[in-house]
Amino acid sequence: RNKVRRELRKLTEGGVAITVEPLTPDLIRTVAPLLVNLYNKYNIDEDCDLITARLGILRKAVKQSTYGVVARVGDRVVGFMELIVYRGNAWGRSAGFDYDAQGTLPVYFGVFVLRGDGLRRRARPPSTGPHLRGLRTPSVHGVAKRG
Repeated sequence: RNKVRRELRKLTEGGVAITVEPLTPDLIRTVAPLLVNLYNKYNIDEDCDLITARLGILRKAVKQSTYGVVARVGDRVVGFMELIVYRGNAWGRSAGFDYDAQGTLPVYFGVFVLRGDGLRRRARPPSTGPHLRGLRTPSVHGVAKRG
């Protein structure tokens, strides 16, 4: 719990705002370079046009069930994770970061842990005994694809 508080404090002091937003064409164009940054970090050759097209196709295929967890410092987007919500469950599909802008801020932690947890609570409302005792069932799933 202390580490979570420290990370939260760093995000707050760094002016990082994290929101969950519908994955719109404008948001896709904004975050595509962040995804390229992540792929480049691991020596995967990818370009913005291909990512934009892929996210656009996915958005159309799953209709109103795609969201972006977006981390901003001021008006600048510094982190992103795509979420697909279906039948009360949320899957994190892809992510990207502006490594220069985020510096030492724990943006990865904020995007994956903090907002994923907030979406989990909205996607699957508490209705069972464990929830009443403060426990949460894991309904946010990470799906990894090996290329």
